[in-house]
Amino acid sequence: MEYTVTSDIAANSWDDLVAGDRSASFFQTRVWSDVLATALPEHESLFAACHVGDDLVAGLPVIRRSRGPLTVVESMPFGTYGGVLACDRAPADAPDQLVRALVDAVAGPTLGQLRIVDFTGRMGPACEGFTAVSSEAQVLDLDRSYEDVWAGFRPSVRNKVRKARKAAVTVREAEGTDDFLAYHGLLEECSERWGAPNPFGEDFFTALAATGSETVQMWLAVHEGNVIGGDLNFISATSVFNWGNVSHRESVSLGTVPLMHARAIEDGCRRGLATYNLGGSGGIDAVARFKSAFGTRPVPYTEYVLEKGWMRFGKRLRGRREGDAS
Repeated sequence: MEYTVTSDIAANSWDDLVAGDRSASFFQTRVWSDVLATALPEHESLFAACHVGDDLVAGLPVIRRSRGPLTVVESMPFGTYGGVLACDRAPADAPDQLVRALVDAVAGPTLGQLRIVDFTGRMGPACEGFTAVSSEAQVLDLDRSYEDVWAGFRPSVRNKVRKARKAAVTVREAEGTDDFLAYHGLLEECSERWGAPNPFGEDFFTALAATGSETVQMWLAVHEGNVIGGDLNFISATSVFNWGNVSHRESVSLGTVPLMHARAIEDGCRRGLATYNLGGSGGIDAVARFKSAFGTRPVPYTEYVLEKGWMRFGKRLRGRREGDAS
């Protein structure tokens, strides 16, 4: 049994590990790690790995992000879930050993935070000593026909979908880089409207388009020949993970976002997937209400965090400064 942490791991071995773990999410794949490391400055992929002989039997993917001399290590950033992957030949203590190997490899005076997001419940015993932060995702079960799922939407959602269709809004799948860049343009507009910085430049969406992966799914809403909305999802063996919806300011009243969700849900049912995961709501009640209107159920998950005291102090100080500025 050998436990290592490396930035260079055979892609085919990692892909086989992901394929052999039905709980795996897109955010634990090499595709996601490679896109982040390629498109975002100061992001580096690392892989904690457990080998039995030449066989990779368990692994923990992380991204190390540098800000000047300081670093943050996350599994996984900009995605909803991380944690350990394991095949049926992995030892029972693999999660614990992988976390220990990771901590030993990345610990140092410049490390501000180590964060692991666990949706499967597999990481609890392995993260002893971490601070556990409880979160909740909204998940829609797809183990029935789309007609039955549609019937579970609240009337307000069904009415908005019908309104969009009546207004001749159509939804098509993205076909190449230009479509991904159209999504980026809408995200830029939304970020300005929301008052939140957008960390994703054109390089990120160009890299996503270049993967050519069937697990990267984008739906675009079109009205009068113009792209007015986008829905970016990632597909795993059992689930669709909704990464984000964007829409033109003037398209919101057309019901564009519910229409795109409905199209993605219909496609998930057709594929025979188990769930459509809309992710968390960031503590915003209006977002939680919107997601629950599709008939979702809340599913708890946990973030495990190791954080240096100086980083906590810096966050509090920054929060006070932002509060004073507002």
